[in-house]
Amino acid sequence: MKSVILVLSLSVAGFVTQQHAPISADEVALRHKIYGDGRVTVFLLDIPPGQATVLHRHDRDMLSVFVNGGRTRASFNGAAPVEDSFTPGDVRFRSAGFTHSTENIGAERFLSAIFEFVDSQGPRASATRPATHLCNPDNQIACVDEKPLFCTSKFCVDDVMMAPQAIRSMGSVTADQILVAVSDYAFSEEARGNAAAVHTRKTGEIERARRFRRPQRRPYDGVPLSNAARWP
Repeated sequence: MKSVILVLSLSVAGFVTQQHAPISADEVALRHKIYGDGRVTVFLLDIPPGQATVLHRHDRDMLSVFVNGGRTRASFNGAAPVEDSFTPGDVRFRSAGFTHSTENIGAERFLSAIFEFVDSQGPRASATRPATHLCNPDNQIACVDEKPLFCTSKFCVDDVMMAPQAIRSMGSVTADQILVAVSDYAFSEEARGNAAAVHTRKTGEIERARRFRRPQRRPYDGVPLSNAARWP
């Protein structure tokens, strides 16, 4: 399990009863809005064990960050239900124009941060930047691991993991980001000319990270940090 950015199940017949006209994704009762701006709205989907979303449609491009992993049974566009498994921090992107319902067949709550974009984001493409592993000069276990996952023409997703006391320079960051907490995190952010700011988030929460002039981030009081995704 990543440390830090998915039993009682319904029968297949339970999905058959849901094949009525799909509702809008905005009407799904098991999700609630946690962030919004002019470009994207973010929801937290929380499905208890043995429960399912009703059949609904997605009219906007969607990015899902599976916060705690788990197992689901889902039906897409009227097809037969299929089972799937996720590990914490898994990320998937789907273009607008599909219907589905999702059942949690795991033993724990199924949590997913769902990003719905106002405009089309273009097709998914493989990341071109290499993964990096950088440690503090004086501490070879205080390291930052960054793994680019994929991009579209308008955003990229990275997996970022920081060990306690590791320092991450943000000098190369040229755009705002959205951080998704795959586990509880706390870090301090220091920028020239600004007082240090401490950021804390619980699993499944997000925060918008604004651009600063060459800031550095380091875990605060030895708490490990990992962000499943960042959104420029």
